[in-house]
Amino acid sequence: MSWSNKIRELRFETDKMTQKELAERVGVSRQTINAIETNKHAPSLELAFRIADVFETAVDYVFEFDYEGKPDICIVSVVLRGGDDQIPDDWEELVASLP
Repeated sequence: MSWSNKIRELRFETDKMTQKELAERVGVSRQTINAIETNKHAPSLELAFRIADVFETAVDYVFEFDYEGKPDICIVSVVLRGGDDQIPDDWEELVASLP
């Protein structure tokens, strides 16, 4: 698994925010921000959310993960509602529209 982030890019888009300013806003040291930004340290889930919140964006926009060996399958679970136990006629179309 490899990962990357857009922290540096986002800092510069946000009035050239320094690592120290970001660190103060999320409650860690500047060194921690530097280590995360240079991919030497993976943030905790909580810290990742705090960082994304500072930039008012989603966590998966700030941090990107590449799972090597990721399966090429998708499992879809369908919940039938309203007491109708029949599979909809357009189920193939619905599944085909999934990413």
